[in-house]
Amino acid sequence: IAYFAVMRSQTQQALDKFNQEFNTSEQRWMLALESTGDGLWDWYVPESRIVYSDRWKSMLGFLPAEFDHQPGSWHKRIHEDDYPAAMAMLQQVLDGERDHYAMEYRMACKDGSWKWVFDRGMVFKRDEEGKSLRVLGTLADISKIKQSEEAVWQYANVDTLTGLPNRRLFFDRLDQQLRLIK
Repeated sequence: IAYFAVMRSQTQQALDKFNQEFNTSEQRWMLALESTGDGLWDWYVPESRIVYSDRWKSMLGFLPAEFDHQPGSWHKRIHEDDYPAAMAMLQQVLDGERDHYAMEYRMACKDGSWKWVFDRGMVFKRDEEGKSLRVLGTLADISKIKQSEEAVWQYANVDTLTGLPNRRLFFDRLDQQLRLIK
């Protein structure tokens, strides 16, 4: 009995050490990912539950305790014009047709404004049939990049003095119409 008690104690100590090292390693990964400025999410698919990082929530204007863990709460915030493509790509991941995805779309913030985000996800675990059990990902705010792209487009295609389309845009649209005729 003494031998089994010693073995049990040693096994418990080894398990405690492993758990401590694992938690430290996981904390390092979380810290490294959070330092990028991206929000993290971890979706437990069979449970229909997503865990969001505080950064993910704050990007959309939420406090840590304000956002629930339901996938629908996230998905209903996707802009209606972007929703079909975003859901189609996500469904491909859930069905096992792809291992990862990356896409841009607009999301509604708590205050009702829209924010452009870059969402990346990858399957972390699948069942025997290839269905996704756990999907991990990040969400990055790309609103400033989109604003810069719009400004560049405006400068390239619109006269700054009159606000009217410039010659470049005129010839581009003319070319598009001529292609439709052919």
